Amino acid sequence: MDVFGILRSQNKWVGQSMRCEMSLLRKKKVLIIGTGSIGQACKKILSGFDCPIDFFGRSSPEARFRTPEELINGIQEFDVIINTLPGTEETRKFVSAEMISRLNGNAVFANVGRGTTVDEEALTHALLNGDIAGAVLDVTQEEPLPEKHPLWDCPNVILSQHSGGGYREEFQDLSDIFLETWIVFWLTSRWKTSLIRKKGIRWI
Repeated sequence: MDVFGILRSQNKWVGQSMRCEMSLLRKKKVLIIGTGSIGQACKKILSGFDCPIDFFGRSSPEARFRTPEELINGIQEFDVIINTLPGTEETRKFVSAEMISRLNGNAVFANVGRGTTVDEEALTHALLNGDIAGAVLDVTQEEPLPEKHPLWDCPNVILSQHSGGGYREEFQDLSDIFLETWIVFWLTSRWKTSLIRKKGIRWI
């Protein structure tokens, strides 16, 4: 996973011998848990890698899996699992210990949703035992991640520290979106007020 960063910190050159240990994302079977905007963005990005993609979603017609039971029974076939679920009481530890235990040994798990949606203890156990290939975690159950947390010591984990989607001009773009939305809202409100007055309707 983060092996190049580790090798650089050790001033160690490995080179050619690493090639046979590497893997391509191309044509890997991907499962996206959640069919919302983040899940759709992941699908768009992965489309350039010829990845077969399936979704979990309770009501979306796009979803192959609709229940946790269906997901537990089918999750072993996937090489990459991307969790995009929001943090609610309903989704708490949705990616359960049982679900994690069903992942195949070459699977990579990514969490770009919320840390509370995953049984973090079970995931950490699977990573430390080598039960899965690795994980990419943008979020964790507790943030900042405590200094003594075992995830810091997992060599097969990338911790991106809730920075996913961030970029240099992020806050400028957010300000622009807010102003554009406010202008549309203001103009729409004025139009509605004008229409109401023309019809002789008064606010109570």
